[in-house]
Formats: sequence, structure tokens, C-alpha cells
Amino acid sequence: MTTASPEPTDDELGALIGRSLRLLDAAVPAWATQRALDAWRAPQPAAPGVLARLAAELRYDSWLHGTPAAALRAGGAAPRQLLFAVGAHDVDLRVQADPGADDRFEITGQVLGPATQGTAAWLADAESGSAAPVALDDLGEFVLAPLAAGRGNLRLVLDGQTIELPSIDLGSAPASG
Repeated sequence: MTTASPEPTDDELGALIGRSLRLLDAAVPAWATQRALDAWRAPQPAAPGVLARLAAELRYDSWLHGTPAAALRAGGAAPRQLLFAVGAHDVDLRVQADPGADDRFEITGQVLGPATQGTAAWLADAESGSAAPVALDDLGEFVLAPLAAGRGNLRLVLDGQTIELPSIDLGSAPASG
């Protein structure tokens, strides 16, 4: 006849578990422990920095490529159209004079691409004044107005990326020649 071994007491079981954990900690390399912990952590979005700052490339400017024929225009002066490309995004801008104020302009735009939630802001080069950031709507559209004549940059912030558009002139069209 065999006799069953008695079950360990709580103190004996605690000592056995403690000894096992000490052996496991000593046997597992630190890199393996870190890799296991990283696999269970949710990825954190990168904070905006040097690598998250992108410069847009001008692809089309109606000032440089001419304006449509007079029969195709609506009443009044046609707005200036600018198209920019940056990464997976395209930015379509329309710049036109504000009909209610002299030397005031309006920029309407739309960001096209995978991430279209964020803000747009006008940063004037001179003391003409910058515009406070505005949120992009559900379609990636925004309006910045009224803006004083002069040069400045449009800055877009989309999902942790800062996109800088090249300097834009808000003023009279260049002389043709």
C-alpha cells in the first residue's frame, strides 16, 4: 500500500514559488524580458520633432501657369490656386481677395490623404499678423480669413506631423512678361 505525500503548507508553497521566481529571473536575458514587455505595450505616437517636420513641394501655381480663358471664369477675379504634395498628402489652396476689405485676403484649403484631422495656421513673415490655428473639418477643409497682404507660411499639424508649406505671397499677381 502506498501513502500519499502530504500537501505542502502555505509557507512551504510560498518558499517554493519564491525560489522558482529567483531562478527564472536569473535564467532569462534582459533583452528577452524587454522584448516580451514591449510586445504587450500599446505603441505611443511620436512627439513632433525634427523627423516629424515635413516640407511640402509646390506642384502647381496658377500665377505661374496662367489663368483659364475669360469664358471659363466666374464674375470677378479668379482665385489663385496652389497645389502642394507632401508624403501621402496633397494640399489644395485657393487664395483670393476678401471682397469686403481692401488689402485683405482669404485662404481656403483642403488636405487630401490618409490623415485629415488637425489644424491649419497662417504665419506671417512681417508684422502684418498671423492667424490663430483653425481646425480642419471632417473633409479636411479649412478657411483662414481675413489675412493682411504680405508673405507668410501655412503650417498644418496632422497626427503628430508638422507640415510647412513654402512661403506664399498674399497680394497682387506678378507682372507678366
